[in-house]
Amino acid sequence: MLLLILCFLLIEEKINKDAVPQPIKEEFRRLFPKAKLKEAKLKTRDGVYYYELEGEENNKEVSAEFKFNFELVEYSEDISIDELPRNLHEAVTKQIKGQITEVERIYVKGKLTSYEIEYKLGDKTFELEIDTNGNILRNEED
Repeated sequence: MLLLILCFLLIEEKINKDAVPQPIKEEFRRLFPKAKLKEAKLKTRDGVYYYELEGEENNKEVSAEFKFNFELVEYSEDISIDELPRNLHEAVTKQIKGQITEVERIYVKGKLTSYEIEYKLGDKTFELEIDTNGNILRNEED
């Protein structure tokens, strides 16, 4: 029963890029005009279906998530650690002891809401998500 509940909460499956509706592809191109679409996924979370498109623009990963009604839910782009605002960089380095390996800027409904910082500590990888004020939203092993 628990397994059934967990499956209902989050499912993710790669799909053919041609199966993605044209309006979603167009919005992805509007967000990331120079991006090459690399992968498309069909996801369900809490019973709601989404399309997730992943690509690469200027040697950085980008992604966007859309509901089935073509509504943009969120999008993100990799940034260098130097692009993280100074106050947030300082807050992060006080919170973690590991080596930062990746930083991602996350937008929800077109507004910058958070940053996801991937870091390594020993042989383990963690993800730290902070809001734009430096408050920790989550910090968990990947």
